[in-house]
Amino acid sequence: YGLWRWVPGSGQPPERLTDIRSEWVLGVDAEGALVAHGSFVCLRRVGDQWERLPMDGPVSARCLLAMPDKTLWLGHDAGIDVFADGTWHGHGSGFPYGVTPVLGFARDREDNVWLATSGRLIRVSRRVLRPVPVRGVADRRVSAVWVESDGRVWAGLREGGLAAGDWTGLEPLRIDDPDFARVVPQAIYCQSDDTVWCGGADGNVWRVGESVAERIDGANSGGLRAMAGLGGVPLWVATSRGLLAHDPDKGRFEELAWPMDPVLSLWLERDGVLWVGHESLGLAVLYSGVRDDFLPDTALPGRAVRTLYRDSEGVLWIGGQSGLARWANGGKFVFHREHGLWNESVRQIAEDAGGGLWVGSADGLMRIEKRDLAAVAEGRAARLAVRTFGTEAGLERDRACVGGVFFPVHDPPYDRLWFPTTEGLYTVETRSLPPLRPAPEVRLTAVGVGRLVTPRVAGRMHTGLPDAPRDVSIDYTALDFTAPERVGFRYELTGPVVQRSVWTEARRIRFERLPPGAYRFRVMACNGDGVWNTEGAEVEWDIKPFFWETAWFRLACLCVGGCVLAGAVLSSERRRVRLRLAAAARREELSNERARIARDLHDEIGAKLTKLALLGDMAAEDAKDNPVLRREVEEMAGAARLTHRAFDEIVWSVSPRNDTVRRLSHYICKYAEEFFAKTEVKCLCYLSNDLPDTPLHPRCRHQMFLAVKEGLNNVLKHANAPRVAITVMLSGGRLHVEVKDEGRGFDLAEAGEVGEGIRNMQERMKAVGGLLLMQSARGTGTHLVFEMPVDKEVRE
Repeated sequence: YGLWRWVPGSGQPPERLTDIRSEWVLGVDAEGALVAHGSFVCLRRVGDQWERLPMDGPVSARCLLAMPDKTLWLGHDAGIDVFADGTWHGHGSGFPYGVTPVLGFARDREDNVWLATSGRLIRVSRRVLRPVPVRGVADRRVSAVWVESDGRVWAGLREGGLAAGDWTGLEPLRIDDPDFARVVPQAIYCQSDDTVWCGGADGNVWRVGESVAERIDGANSGGLRAMAGLGGVPLWVATSRGLLAHDPDKGRFEELAWPMDPVLSLWLERDGVLWVGHESLGLAVLYSGVRDDFLPDTALPGRAVRTLYRDSEGVLWIGGQSGLARWANGGKFVFHREHGLWNESVRQIAEDAGGGLWVGSADGLMRIEKRDLAAVAEGRAARLAVRTFGTEAGLERDRACVGGVFFPVHDPPYDRLWFPTTEGLYTVETRSLPPLRPAPEVRLTAVGVGRLVTPRVAGRMHTGLPDAPRDVSIDYTALDFTAPERVGFRYELTGPVVQRSVWTEARRIRFERLPPGAYRFRVMACNGDGVWNTEGAEVEWDIKPFFWETAWFRLACLCVGGCVLAGAVLSSERRRVRLRLAAAARREELSNERARIARDLHDEIGAKLTKLALLGDMAAEDAKDNPVLRREVEEMAGAARLTHRAFDEIVWSVSPRNDTVRRLSHYICKYAEEFFAKTEVKCLCYLSNDLPDTPLHPRCRHQMFLAVKEGLNNVLKHANAPRVAITVMLSGGRLHVEVKDEGRGFDLAEAGEVGEGIRNMQERMKAVGGLLLMQSARGTGTHLVFEMPVDKEVRE
């Protein structure tokens, strides 16, 4: 037994530092000095001398830890002793797990101290939220709290009655009234003269003075939830049936004409405007007790408005069952879990002097900087930095905040805040909050590829994955020793597939059927103080493609497909050329046949009709002495001439030489001149000088000619016109033939009754893709326009 010093590599034997024989535990304090604790003595090495520290008695020391605040922690068989301010303070009896040997100490990077005992591992953290004891009662739970600016507190007890005090503890009020002793106050209000008003589930309003509680007559209603006033008598009382208003003339409370719905919260402005939060009707506002408006739910955190608060900057905060609402400068915004709230069930709201908003929820407390809330509400940020407080900060296992927190509505923010929970009343000194914990370290715990799993992955790694399968799963975690249950994650995947997540608590992600390529996965973590580890941990991998996904295979498929397509196009083009050649040969053969037929008809039948007409003329000359015979012979000769003219038209339509625009135009004009030659109608023809020899389908030119012929026949038959003008021209790829007479005209509405001529002309033009335009009125003549396209063929 002893204490020795030996310097490795010095070549000197160990040096005895003290002659005291004992079992020593060693440590180094905050100033770097060696501290040695034995069974009967505690020494501190200062230079080359030992300084003896005071001892209260023999201790079976097991471990020693020097803290940054210059205190020493000593673990022994009976618990812990702490050396501070020159003396030892025993913590064995107050140890949360009873008297147990402490075998070792460890301090992590979050300033937590870990105790190794014979049966468990214990974490000791700095307490932020301190429970407020209630002296003289078994149940320290409270139902509501009224906080004064000087630090005094009035609290309603769950077991009944009121208690008063400060952060060091509460004393129940001794009021000799059995009825009041059974009241569990859920609403508390304190006048400026220290008169306390309260009420609970019994529906009565009580005024409490020194050792006296007075029930207010006429104020019996449903269960009381809140009270509001401006320093004097409470003006408004929220109940489970609506609102009570104070009548100063009668000195009592009267029920207001209000919807039958529980009122959960009130906030009274200096100008008398009252905000009313309902259980199922949302938020209402009452203007000076005269006019009320129920506001829409679009800017509210649900229909149940649990708490209202107007901060020092004039912002109205609304807490409900599904978030926190901020109303400021005409802008309204509701914060939800996706914006960073740890829990959406907001039950209490308070403000500290450092610009932070404290929110009591169903799962502990949250502190959020008001500037961060404004940034998210105004669109300058996407997520809040929320600092949470739960069991690690001093709350019991059930961390739900319940009960109302009331205070003078126009007091400045307090440095000490109060929060009732299901386990009791807690207080926090907001100016003494510990610094933010460092960002948690992120670790990848496993990378799974199909059924293959690579455990204990380092922070950064690179791996190549086989051809199959394509499913990748990644397990990750973050090392947070204080509140691991409040750690959140955010990840991103880059590569052929890009995926980014929002805040999530999941510690496993799976990607299915990833295409081949190089991927990079990075995960970041955030602790309960809202501090992010933006570097995070990452893993990279390559997925090899299947052979049908490789570039050479795709190129080969492209080449083969191109060749097949080229062959198909070439075959189709060859077939098209063959069809065109065959069609051209048929057209040529048909044209030759038409020319032969036209020639034969002209030579044979035409010559015979001419001869028949000449013979008729000669016979008429010989029969001049017989008038009857002469007349019949002349009629026969005339019929022969008419038949010859009709025959010429047929020959003209059959002859392929006439299948052009120019030939059609000239023939129309020639026919018109011959048609009106022996009539009283003067015919004027106008031909354009630039008519081309554009080919026309025989059917097209034939139908055009027949339509124009019908029009000329109508002029002679019905128009009684002294003159008719025919204009032929080519414009915009269309052949225009205009027939304009100076006859008596007709009404277009009666055109159907005139005859079938107009319908025939329209149908003929429609058959060749053209149209017929008509303009006519009684006494103004008729203007016909025949249009036909010449830039395309109209086939059968």
